Amino acid sequence: MFQQEQTLVCLERRIKKLEDQIHGKNLKRNQGLEQSCIEALTKIQNQLQSAVTGKDKITDAFEKLSELEKFLDPDYADSLTLTEAAKLDIVLEEEELVRHIIDSLQKVEDLKSVLDSEHIKATQLLL
Repeated sequence: MFQQEQTLVCLERRIKKLEDQIHGKNLKRNQGLEQSCIEALTKIQNQLQSAVTGKDKITDAFEKLSELEKFLDPDYADSLTLTEAAKLDIVLEEEELVRHIIDSLQKVEDLKSVLDSEHIKATQLLL
């Protein structure tokens, strides 16, 4: 019983410490927690907007974020470098390798019965 109480007290201290780190030590418990997530995000967005107002370089960077995301997309890079015909050629060139891999996997599947045999399973008893 005493052990459980000590554990509970220790847990409450850890939670209080985490709350202090997240909300700040001067913030009273549950103060400001009534604010919804959308309201908090809107407030942060407004603060960011007011912070960057008049700063042309930052504004330009925000405007180019969508363009940057487009350029960083791997599909976009593929569309620039390879045509559909080139992609088809790559797949056809790898056909022999794919067939070889399929054959190897088929051999493994066929030999699986050997690994599942009673002789292999009995080796564990020898140890």
